[in-house]
Amino acid sequence: MAELRITGAPPPDERRRALRDVLGELIPGWRPLAQNVLGADTRIDWVGRNGAGHCVIALVGRAGGDLALVAEGLAQRAWVTARVADWAQLAPDAGLRAGAEVGLVLLAPQFRPAAIAAARAAGGPAIQLALLRFVKNGSGIEPLIEAIGDEGDARGARRVRGPRPAVGGKPAYLAASDPSGIRGWGDFSGPIQKVQHLCSGRSHSPLRHRRARGRRSGGGRPDSGDRLGPED
Repeated sequence: MAELRITGAPPPDERRRALRDVLGELIPGWRPLAQNVLGADTRIDWVGRNGAGHCVIALVGRAGGDLALVAEGLAQRAWVTARVADWAQLAPDAGLRAGAEVGLVLLAPQFRPAAIAAARAAGGPAIQLALLRFVKNGSGIEPLIEAIGDEGDARGARRVRGPRPAVGGKPAYLAASDPSGIRGWGDFSGPIQKVQHLCSGRSHSPLRHRRARGRRSGGGRPDSGDRLGPED
C-alpha cells in the first residue's frame, strides 16, 4: 500500500487544478467557469456558479494569513458582485443569474478564532470556511478539505473527501480513515481539532469515514487564463 503523508501545497496552477472538481463537495451544483481571475488588485482562484445559478468565488490563503484572507474575500466578493450582471450578458451560456448574491468560499491551512469570528460577523451571504491540506499519495498529491460548520451547527467541522485515487485497491479517503497511517498527522491534527472544538463543542478525526460512528462529521470580462463561458 502506498504511504500517505501530509505534504506542502503544490504550485498555484497545480493547486487550482486539484481543487477544480472537489469544490463541488462544498458548493452544491458547482460548475467551474474561470480560474486565476484578476479581481480587486489580486487574483481569484476560482469563479463558478452553484446549482441555482449564483456566482461563487473561491480563494485559497496561506498559513497565518487567515484574517487577511477574510478581508480579501470580502473585497473580491464586492468586486465580483458589481460585475456579475455584465458577465451574464457577455456569457449567457455560463448560466449566471444577474442580480443574485455572490457566494464566497475561503480555504486555508488554519482558521484561528479571530478569523472565524470575523467571517461570521460579515454582512451578506454566509462565508463558507474550509481547512485545506494536501496528502501525498504515492506519486500524486490530493487535496484534503475540512468544512467548518456554523457555530452551534451539530456537524461542526466535517471532512469533505476529495478525488479517489487507488491505494492498495481502496480509495485514499477510505485507506486514510486511520490518521495514524499518515505521516505528519501529528502536526496537522492539533489545529483541526481546535477549530472543531470552537465551532461545534466537540472534536473528531477529520479523516473519519462518513459512515463511522458519531455525527457526520470598472466592469468587463474577467482577466483569466480560462474563458468565462461553457466548459470545454
